[in-house]
Amino acid sequence: GTYNANLNIPFRGSQFDMRSQMLYTSAELTALGFSAGNITSVGFNVISKGSTQPFSGFTIKLKNTLSTALIAGAFETGANVVYGPTAYSTTSGVNTIPIIPFAWDGTSNLLVEFCFDNATASGDDNIQGANSIANTFFDRQSTNVTPGCSIANSVFVFTTAARPIITFGISTSGTPISTALNSTKTAYLGPNDDVYFYDGTGNIMARVRNLTNFDYGCTQLIIDRAGNTSAQFWNATVANYLSSKSFKMITTNTTNNGSVQVTLYYTNAEVNGWQSATGNLIANGQMIRVNTFYVPDVTPANPLLASVLVTPSNNILFGLGGYTLTSTFNNTTVGNSGYGIGIPCSPNATTFIWTGKSNTVWSDATNWSCGVLPINTSDVWVNGGLVNYPFITSNIFIKSININQGAAVTVTTGNTLTTQ
Repeated sequence: GTYNANLNIPFRGSQFDMRSQMLYTSAELTALGFSAGNITSVGFNVISKGSTQPFSGFTIKLKNTLSTALIAGAFETGANVVYGPTAYSTTSGVNTIPIIPFAWDGTSNLLVEFCFDNATASGDDNIQGANSIANTFFDRQSTNVTPGCSIANSVFVFTTAARPIITFGISTSGTPISTALNSTKTAYLGPNDDVYFYDGTGNIMARVRNLTNFDYGCTQLIIDRAGNTSAQFWNATVANYLSSKSFKMITTNTTNNGSVQVTLYYTNAEVNGWQSATGNLIANGQMIRVNTFYVPDVTPANPLLASVLVTPSNNILFGLGGYTLTSTFNNTTVGNSGYGIGIPCSPNATTFIWTGKSNTVWSDATNWSCGVLPINTSDVWVNGGLVNYPFITSNIFIKSININQGAAVTVTTGNTLTTQ
């Protein structure tokens, strides 16, 4: 819009806490030349600065939404955190905040949320604003009764339909990522081959590197489950659900001593949907392989513990359109198998699964799938195919241990591993 108003929202430092939401329509964004892609920054212009302290817990959230107006009385839920919470200080003039890339789909309206939580008040910062569509800017302040980002109800303050002028940095997507159910590709995976799998329309699905001279022959990759949310795995805890999309790999030949590196490709919409549904972050995501079965075969009633391998993965942005997650599987059965991503923890409270995420130290909780060390009532599973296997350097007491093919547990001299 055209600058014609000074607004002290979202930086009303004279209040202890504040939460605000504003809506920018797809028509407005496309009229400015925007197209689908990653939003990489959020900016605003501070006309006058009155605050004398940082805005504590300052958080920015974004959401693709079908809403055409905000409803007085309740903030819209489901937005993704793209910045913070952190202590943020504005500066006079243009402020540009780099954010976790957020995929705007090019057709939805864009919801933007700001919030902060200060212990004391200072002064207001006025930013540039403009007239806007009615009911596209809500906020609510409190005097330290409720943390700002937890304020549940909104009050429409700007009856003149003013709204902050926000600038968005956006980059259009590059190589497209395959998302459709039953997308498939068959390719030859020979000795030491490095194969990229693209679906029939040229969208990238996965990359498989054969780290040995074994010949797997014709290898088919299939998206056997699709979607932009989460799906139950082996327990009923939503935080342990996997991303909806999973893959099935079918090889002509199988070996019990194979080593492969697998890279899976996910769109921002698929990742953001899983993050929103589970409350997890992709930075902490793990790759899950189900040997001789497939991801949808695993359920709370049939957890297939001996077939499931939970591995640490290297998770990075893929161009502008999504993420890649890469894991290595060493000296293990490689053949028909399923792959997915998530943070599955374990099927139940007594089962503890070794991942070797950080190192070989048994007593390092980060090496266990739930981030908790096993105790004397724990059933421990160590499956083959990992990079790091546990070394025990103290006396350990557990209920039972399952060491499957290709795995190893080393008890150092003078120490013991005792099962009941």
